[in-house]
Amino acid sequence: MKVLKSFKNLGINILDIGNNNIEIPPTLNISIKLALQYLSGEDFQYRNDVEHEAPPEACLRYKFLSLKYYARVLFKKELNLESLCRHLSNMTNLITFEVDYNIVSSFQTLCGSLTNNLKNMQVINAGKMTMEDLISLSESCPNIKNLSLRDITCSEITFKSVMNLFRNLNGLLLKCSKGYDSNQILIDLEKRNGNVGLGRIDWPDINVLVLSAKKFKENEKRALERLIRGTARKPGQIERETLGLSSGRDTTNIILQKKSGASDIFGTLFNCTEIGIEMYE
Repeated sequence: MKVLKSFKNLGINILDIGNNNIEIPPTLNISIKLALQYLSGEDFQYRNDVEHEAPPEACLRYKFLSLKYYARVLFKKELNLESLCRHLSNMTNLITFEVDYNIVSSFQTLCGSLTNNLKNMQVINAGKMTMEDLISLSESCPNIKNLSLRDITCSEITFKSVMNLFRNLNGLLLKCSKGYDSNQILIDLEKRNGNVGLGRIDWPDINVLVLSAKKFKENEKRALERLIRGTARKPGQIERETLGLSSGRDTTNIILQKKSGASDIFGTLFNCTEIGIEMYE
């Protein structure tokens, strides 16, 4: 911390200060990813009661903002939506926004406060997200280029329905929960002539598409392999990986990318350790 005091204009993002009695020098612009008490008007309690309020003028300069709970938050409750939306509407420099769907009482109201400068959006714990929510987001933020939706259960939310709403997308991640019909993913993936499947992937007009499902049956896995084999592509454009989980339920990731390695770049967009230093002008 003595070293940090030498940097008067340093922008820092603290992920978790719950178990550290850190003395925060007033000359540093510090953003605690969850609380941002100035934005929400709430007092979130941490272990050891370590709190810090981001200065108002700094909040308006944020390029990256993440609102989600961490394990050491003692009492989980919704943000003060009215206060949050009032300040979000003034954050015209905000480019990347990550939010826990369960942390706000109305996602559509939240969307109405976002500016059309937003380029990257990630929604986690989105099990209750509806198509109406996505429509609201697309109307408020038509310039979104990269979108990540995690733990989706709504069957209406498919990669094609999302791409129809967001016309400027470069990258899309759709992580489906165990309650999502995984066969719908295969139906959307296959190129068709009317109702007849043509046995190859209907390649989306997008740089990166990542589809993740936890419930592919064996026959669906075989159908996916047939689609991949029947699709002409360059090396690295299609990747399929199965990740074994401790719960015994495998997760299958399907990656379609115009260039090999594009999904790796997409994966860093919402990683604060990668872009947190770019928060300030």
